[in-house]
Amino acid sequence: MLAEAYLIQWDGRAPEEVILYPVNFHRGDWLYVALCYPKGTVFTVVGDLYQRQTGKAHSVKRYVAATSRHSVLNGADERRFYFDSLTGYLFVHLQAHEVRKGHSYCSQRGCERVKITASMTAGLPWTCAPSPFWGDDTGKQTWQPLRILKRAAPCTHCGAPQVAITSTPSVKYIRVQIQSVRRADIENYSRLAFIKIG
Repeated sequence: MLAEAYLIQWDGRAPEEVILYPVNFHRGDWLYVALCYPKGTVFTVVGDLYQRQTGKAHSVKRYVAATSRHSVLNGADERRFYFDSLTGYLFVHLQAHEVRKGHSYCSQRGCERVKITASMTAGLPWTCAPSPFWGDDTGKQTWQPLRILKRAAPCTHCGAPQVAITSTPSVKYIRVQIQSVRRADIENYSRLAFIKIG
């Protein structure tokens, strides 16, 4: 679901590189993403356009470190990130800036992506709170915790019908499970949306 906050936590060590693709986003569509990392991590965050046919990126733009998470959450068109060293969450505003043509996944200029590179010191202990968005005062109702009266049902007609098959065996894929909220779930006061990686 767009215009929502998503939380990404890892079962093991946090990856040193994460690439987020806002595919199927129209210009202006956005998500807030909070990624869990060890305290003391240093980040480089860039956005670019990736040409799948050539494997090359262009129009690289650096994200600027913000002074607070609220400036990231409220800075709609600005490319900012914020790492909260107390909670261990990296906040990124993922927004599409390019126009999609028809039903294409990406724009004609290429697939937009946000590339996060993390430099972590080995052996740093880390854990993150269950949700950095609960009790947020950004003025948006979606940040407030809601009671879940009924769990969302698994979507039987969602996603690809088969596992990714590649002719390049050196390419490794990570399984990503995304559950968004359907209109029927909202009507039943269920707001259980998540992204699970691994």
